[in-house]
Amino acid sequence: AKYSFMGLISEISTGQVQEHVVEGRLTDSLFRFEPRFEQLVDQVVWRVERDDLPIFDHRHAVAQLFGLFHVVGRQHDRGAVFADFIDQRPDLAAGLWVEPGSWLVEEQHDRVVYQGDGYSAMSKGEALIGPLRHLKYDVIVPGNWAVVYGKDQMIRLENNLGTTPIVENIYHADTFEPIYEQTMIREIEGVKLGFLGLDDPDVPRRQNPAMSDGLVFSEVDGRLKNKIDEFVVANDIDVMFLITHLGVFKQIAIADSPVSEHVDYVLGSDTHERIRQPLQRRHAKVTEPGAFGTFVGKLTLTIRDGEVVGDSYELLDVDPDKYPADPQMAALIEQAKAPHREELERVMGYTSTPIYRYLTVETPMDHMITDAFRWKTGTQIALSNGFRYGNPVVPQNDRPAPITMANLWNWMPLNTKLKTGKVKGEVLHQWLENEVNNAFSPKPAERFGGYLVRFSGIRMRFEPSLPKGQRITELLVDG
Repeated sequence: AKYSFMGLISEISTGQVQEHVVEGRLTDSLFRFEPRFEQLVDQVVWRVERDDLPIFDHRHAVAQLFGLFHVVGRQHDRGAVFADFIDQRPDLAAGLWVEPGSWLVEEQHDRVVYQGDGYSAMSKGEALIGPLRHLKYDVIVPGNWAVVYGKDQMIRLENNLGTTPIVENIYHADTFEPIYEQTMIREIEGVKLGFLGLDDPDVPRRQNPAMSDGLVFSEVDGRLKNKIDEFVVANDIDVMFLITHLGVFKQIAIADSPVSEHVDYVLGSDTHERIRQPLQRRHAKVTEPGAFGTFVGKLTLTIRDGEVVGDSYELLDVDPDKYPADPQMAALIEQAKAPHREELERVMGYTSTPIYRYLTVETPMDHMITDAFRWKTGTQIALSNGFRYGNPVVPQNDRPAPITMANLWNWMPLNTKLKTGKVKGEVLHQWLENEVNNAFSPKPAERFGGYLVRFSGIRMRFEPSLPKGQRITELLVDG
């Protein structure tokens, strides 16, 4: 597909946020961004100063999900992508722990506890219980994919991880009682740290609604503010944290809203942004520690007389050369993989070009998947909601890289049915306008899912800065 990046870009994958300027690297070109509005209160959108931005050309790839296949190279596969975007290690569970000396260590929450690879899928998340218990988290918060195997299995898994699951806004549908504790207090040397968990209230719409059967999700509203305020005051909390799985834009909106009047930090996840310094908002600071378990966020607080007088934050790179594998953890992982290793480590094919994900608009990994859908079905176009994660497969030393069944499960971790049908061009256009708004709306409440829907057989140009419903300037099928 062809896209123009003229106008607004919501994905800043590298670079450090300053007061009014952001520099980020997209593929191999350095761009400069500055806020579109003086106050980033209700939105975070960026105006591009340059007009010579790259256009991704329509690709020609042949991919087969069964048997051997070969992926033809594309012009926009540049080596610089891997220096700036690609996270190589598998995701970790949602988690937070408190180290001696009052460090808060945060890891991205999303998927491997329940879903995200073949080993999880074939065991309905059971394979990960042993390794995750070994991590000894103090607290975890369910993410948007926690419901993938249904309510009962979600609760069973999270109650067997040797830690405390908390979430304020998920309830039993029949009794409207909370499924877990909603808050947690940790006292260290007389300082009370308060934690409240929040999952995405859009889960029943983002995932198959059947996955959330028996659950009710509440919104972020005045009721939540009252609960936070009462919790902080009643328990004499010195430092208050929200642990959230909402995405960076909604987390920024919360930190700016009256809900966070008594909140100090929003420890966020879902969009997997690499926030290297906490974003100071109206009421609270916001963090996200990257993706795929390749980073760990470490927050060090200096507290005097119950008040935070200083903090420092590090986004630590989980470098396997610097941090060798823990032998006990490695043994637990091998034990968990053993029952399915023969099936999942089968080589299904090879690729001579890198296959990766983690870009907002389009990626080689999703190109391959949607091209494969068209190859299998013979349709003019193919659509996929896509995923933000999926470990890359990168050829080394000019030799094709093997693609295993485990890789395919990692890229498409739900074995759902592939459906075909017919759609009018007008309906397709309206639907894609809505999807563009889901990814690029300047209003945090309208952000939905994070990345643009993936497709094959369509050529689309869009301008994110135009009004909602008017952003697509060209849409062609087999064009």
